[in-house]
Amino acid sequence: MSAFVSFVHEHGCHLFTDGAVWDPDQTLLDIRHKATVARSGHLAVTSIGDAGVGSAIARDICERADRLGVGAVMDSLQAYAVEVAHALGVIEGQRSVTVLVTAYVPGRGGVHRYFRSYAQGHACAYDVIDPGANTYWSGAEFTAADIGRHGLCRLPGEPDGAFVRRLGAGIIDVMRYRPGSILAPGSKDAWMVGGKIDCTSLLASGAVVETLKVYPDVIGERIDPYRGMPRAERRRMMRTAAH
Repeated sequence: MSAFVSFVHEHGCHLFTDGAVWDPDQTLLDIRHKATVARSGHLAVTSIGDAGVGSAIARDICERADRLGVGAVMDSLQAYAVEVAHALGVIEGQRSVTVLVTAYVPGRGGVHRYFRSYAQGHACAYDVIDPGANTYWSGAEFTAADIGRHGLCRLPGEPDGAFVRRLGAGIIDVMRYRPGSILAPGSKDAWMVGGKIDCTSLLASGAVVETLKVYPDVIGERIDPYRGMPRAERRRMMRTAAH
């Protein structure tokens, strides 16, 4: 498990990603920027699941965007996903992957689409899906009530940009406290969201990458969202996460 959040609007897209890369033993191997950005600065791709498969797909989509144009790539994304399906087949379990493509398309604004290497719900493997909402996230499960408990409601007079960044980073934070398990023999539930929180903004002027938060995670050790917290803060956060 890992996490991403995408927020689109008429002027562009904001993609929030964590930075943790871990092995089958759930040990943190690296902390890196997880969004691959096309040279135009108008398209970015991230993924959850197998890092090697996801990175290869991301590089391929970005290369196509540089060669064919962002609008053309977004319009033909289903055809591309079918090509990937023919090349890779259905991938489930430990090597499965969810791919999110975000873009700023001139004349259309921000758009986001995703597909998975496996079937889920009514969606078949490699179906390209429009989330149908301005905000879309994937990672650990949580409810709307969790957003309120973590103080992610809009503040009076809060500017759009500040609210979007606080909401996106806050959702990543919520998922950090939700343990999950990779599908490997003997693996147990563990925290897998960490490293840092990056925001990749795709605007008419190009891409802007910001690091909004750095977690005190240690490469070579498992992620612990409570690392370094004072005892009282740890108890408060554990109570909040348990509801």
